[in-house]
Amino acid sequence: MRYTANLTVQPLQPRLQLQAKTRIRRQGAQPAAGERIGFLASITFILLSIILFCNVNGIVVMIWDINRAASAFILAFCLIALALLARHVMPSLHGGANWLLIFFFCYMAFGAVMAFQSPFIGLPAIGNRVLSYGASVVIIITYSAFGYLLVRSGRSGVRMTRLLFFICCISTLSVLLGVVYPAWTDITKSVVIVEGRYSGFFGNPNEVGLQASLTVVVGSYVSLRTGRLWYFVVAVVCAGIASFYSFSKTAILLSMTVSTAMAFLMQRRGLNVKNVFALIASTALVVILVGYVRGAAARSESTADLTSGQVRRLEQVYSVLFEGRIDEETTTGRTLALAESLDIWKQSPLVGNGLTTMDRLPIFGLGPHNTFAKVLGETGLIGFLLLVAALARLAMHALHVSSASVQALVAGSLIVLFGGFMVSHNVLDDRNHNAMMGLMCGMAAGAPLAMRRSRPRTVGVQLQPVPYRRAHAGVVRG
Repeated sequence: MRYTANLTVQPLQPRLQLQAKTRIRRQGAQPAAGERIGFLASITFILLSIILFCNVNGIVVMIWDINRAASAFILAFCLIALALLARHVMPSLHGGANWLLIFFFCYMAFGAVMAFQSPFIGLPAIGNRVLSYGASVVIIITYSAFGYLLVRSGRSGVRMTRLLFFICCISTLSVLLGVVYPAWTDITKSVVIVEGRYSGFFGNPNEVGLQASLTVVVGSYVSLRTGRLWYFVVAVVCAGIASFYSFSKTAILLSMTVSTAMAFLMQRRGLNVKNVFALIASTALVVILVGYVRGAAARSESTADLTSGQVRRLEQVYSVLFEGRIDEETTTGRTLALAESLDIWKQSPLVGNGLTTMDRLPIFGLGPHNTFAKVLGETGLIGFLLLVAALARLAMHALHVSSASVQALVAGSLIVLFGGFMVSHNVLDDRNHNAMMGLMCGMAAGAPLAMRRSRPRTVGVQLQPVPYRRAHAGVVRG
């Protein structure tokens, strides 16, 4: 009896072919495992973050009235960082920073050209604004390269973001300086102490409120990156302390919004005990702040432990939250400034009136307290549309990123920026916001992109079967 083993070759299934191709693409999209942050780059990142996020430049100006020297010091550190991170600069711009830089360059170019045509604007004023925005561009490029490297450097990048988180917490908790050391307000020439409002390292309580919201965003990113929830909880507590002692309407409302938004974004990893606790912690902060506002507003000026200025501001927050009243009183005159800014913009709606024309409004007497209105008034619809396009480009790129931590950082930063744009006209000049702009752009560019899901297609592959040779057949004789 003779038995012959027949060999049959099965063609590779199209679905397996698609899975193999997807696996190869995902491996190519992963961050480079060999990237490391060098010692000098780490030191530069830490020193720059302390200077920018703790507003050292502003402190120097408030105490000694020295501005140019501090700006030159920051510029020198940025140039050193760019020299160390030269090969990461260009790749880091593809997450949205390129559009942001286009906005800044067009803003300066169109604004300077229109300002030169005005007989009321001098060359020194135009030059100072161009230098200020030039510094903003350098900081954005520097932190974009840092963000790109932090995402792609593994554990060393996590350590650096932890240090950035602690720096942000220290900056936010600086509001306690005025409480434990009242002489600090005299040293920094702060006058808001009359109303019982503290600003810490910053010259304005609204600025420390915006910094508190940035701290929540950074804390959320580190929590998602490390899987440790206490970073988020500490950030929320720091934001609550800053909101309480600054008595800033911006700080209270924006901290509520950002804390709640970050808690919901953390659910990207699924509902578990830690994420539910994060949601409860942020909600508790919001409830405490709302309860405090309602109680203070109900007690009015009969409250013994609050000044009349603090009670007045809390009553305005109460009106915004529970009555939906947004007018000249609840916004501290910002609606009046916005109306005047729009009247100025209508004089030249397409290209604006030029740089520095919105520094001081004729009727309101101050700036527009709105970045969108400032951009409209100085560079018209061209600058405004470029700014909106840059922010939209960054948001669209973040949607395709597979990293939940990077998406949370970009989304949170955009919320903070939008809130800052609506209440302040100095956001484009604020160095901590410049650093955050660059950081989110660089991280978005360095994070791996999610693979698009598509229906499996049948791929026709012809495989030639191995010719049957009798020598390979198993033969059993019996």
